Amino acid sequence: MRKAIDIDETPPEALTSSMVDDVFFILQKCTHRAVSSRNVQCACAGMNHVGALLGNEYREAISAKLDAAMLRAEQAARVAQRGSGDEGGAAAKTGEALPQAVAVALNNADVSADYIQRLFGVLDEACASYYPSTADRERMRTVLADMTAAEQALRALSASALERAREVALAHAPIKASLAAAAACDYVLSEERYATNERSDPWALPLAAALEAALTPMADSLTQTNYDGVLLSLAERVAALLEGYILGKRFNQLGGLQLDREIRTVVQALSALAGGAPLRERFARVSQIATVLNLERVAEIIDYWGDNAGAITWRLSPQEIKRVLALRKDFSEHSIQALQL
Repeated sequence: MRKAIDIDETPPEALTSSMVDDVFFILQKCTHRAVSSRNVQCACAGMNHVGALLGNEYREAISAKLDAAMLRAEQAARVAQRGSGDEGGAAAKTGEALPQAVAVALNNADVSADYIQRLFGVLDEACASYYPSTADRERMRTVLADMTAAEQALRALSASALERAREVALAHAPIKASLAAAAACDYVLSEERYATNERSDPWALPLAAALEAALTPMADSLTQTNYDGVLLSLAERVAALLEGYILGKRFNQLGGLQLDREIRTVVQALSALAGGAPLRERFARVSQIATVLNLERVAEIIDYWGDNAGAITWRLSPQEIKRVLALRKDFSEHSIQALQL
């Protein structure tokens, strides 16, 4: 196994590097030979050793390669943001929101966890076939638990790495610039300004285009699990950032109408990229905030609340709704506080 790790390489257009298939081919052969010996002590010793290798040496190799790729990507993103030096220029020219080395390292962890799960299933069936004794099978199942622990450790590693990958993608210049424009946008609008913004979207269309440009290549470079993970994590973070920006602003009705249109634009763009992933759930809160800010009257919220909610599952508490309504400069504080929600 150490040899497979040492000679690791990534073939062109491959999702994973060579060590993943090499290591699991070796371990599958070894465990099959141990189990087929029909000697329970031999089988348990073989599986115990493989479980220990997966949970320690192999996991550490996956973690080290993932951390190294992430550190390079994070450093390149910081340098590119400063816009200076050869490394920053090179990072900017690639146009990649997520470098290929990071994608491969993420895929290695994800596929390895799946392979462990599959190996566990194969060995469990083999043990049932070769060892009819209930006591022997229970003993082997206890040994196999180490493999389950190794799988869980890799999945936890993947989850943590996906959060780092999300931050690398968020630092991509077009996404960062669009979010900065959203943070600076004014929502107390005249009719003239509203019409201008309708003709030339200040941030939502650019953000939608930037997210699409960043995520589309990832669909080919990441496993489906990793792609969904990055997309949903990115969507959740973008929604949280937008919510923070919104709660620090003031609105009139035209501003609320514009915000509602902008949120819909971003959600529709990401939904088109999400396939079956539950994307809209990530934007539930910020979408409901936009709905509240788009109301004509304070009392209109009653038409969407309680028994009138219909298919709406409110993610905002009554106190949060009042806080959002208070962002409308044309709504009176007395009317808001008088609401019975």
